[in-house]
Amino acid sequence: MIDFVLQLGFMASILFFLFLILSLDKSDQKEETVMKDFLMVTIMQGVPGSGKSTIAKKLREMDPNSEIVSADDFFVQADGSYAFDRTKLGDAHKQCQAKARIALEKKMSVIVDNTNIKKKDAQFYLDLAKEFNAEVQVIRVVSDFKNVHNVPQEVVDRMNAEMENILF
Repeated sequence: MIDFVLQLGFMASILFFLFLILSLDKSDQKEETVMKDFLMVTIMQGVPGSGKSTIAKKLREMDPNSEIVSADDFFVQADGSYAFDRTKLGDAHKQCQAKARIALEKKMSVIVDNTNIKKKDAQFYLDLAKEFNAEVQVIRVVSDFKNVHNVPQEVVDRMNAEMENILF
């Protein structure tokens, strides 16, 4: 039942963004300013391979005044390859958090594209949203695609079992 409510919430969020974007007349500078003054922190939540990044990219397309931040970006090499190093995970999250802060300082909304399995994983972004008076939405993605980072299935299963509600 909770998954249905979260999926319904996701659909409502998408419709809300569509309404905002479609209701803005691009020729009206005043309305564009209103959209830029509206800040949203969207926290993606889901196991590796659930489709978080795909949805984050779609949200970014719908709101050009947003920035996707992801700890995964830290591990992308100059040639585009992905080289995960567990010992540098803390640094990856610090870099992701810094990018989120910079985006909000620039009056850009933020889409946090991390797993955010537990509330403590997302707490920094919840606090940051409060600091910048930004709205918060959590989009839990529940599906089963092959994860591109080759996370073992037992780890994915454990993450699924440990999933917490972030806003409650």
